Amino acid sequence: MSPSSADGRLEAASRRLVMLGVLTVLFGLGVIAVPVFSSIAVELAVGLGFTAAGLCALIFAFQEGIRLHLASASIGLLQVAVGVLLLANPLDGAMALTLILALALVVEGSTQAIVAVRSRPARGWGWLVVSGLTSIALGTLLLAQFPWSGLWALGLFAGLDLVIAGSVLIRIGNLGRTQSAGPSKAQSDVLSAGYASH
Repeated sequence: MSPSSADGRLEAASRRLVMLGVLTVLFGLGVIAVPVFSSIAVELAVGLGFTAAGLCALIFAFQEGIRLHLASASIGLLQVAVGVLLLANPLDGAMALTLILALALVVEGSTQAIVAVRSRPARGWGWLVVSGLTSIALGTLLLAQFPWSGLWALGLFAGLDLVIAGSVLIRIGNLGRTQSAGPSKAQSDVLSAGYASH
């Protein structure tokens, strides 16, 4: 494969990544714009995920030994039950998931802060403290506004995640386009100086 052909393929792949990133960011902004609808959609997706996982566990349970059969069947039935409850009660399910999310943020943030303080004066411990305190603040905010936070939290977090993921794709695509464009001016100057010395 010639260098020009390889550069062309890299350029095309980079453009596709940038386009995908832009679409992902736009979709994320759309999700953030309608947080209530998005929260219900996220809750239904989680319910479908639990139901599908439970059905798969039940199917595989009949292909295992008796002990594994009982364990897998029990887990499968529990997952199906949770999935059906989430699908049958999307609003209550969204609030329950928001409560779990808030508690998880508080616990995770507290753990990060404790680990960071104990790791002093290791490099970067301060940023870990900031990250932990941010998680605690977000979790506390969700708890303080509960149950109303259940109407918007899941959609907002999902939208922010999509925006961040899309931004990363755009960044990676732009890096690929930069590499496919050939050596930078500084690199060209170094190469020219090397050739002139011989």
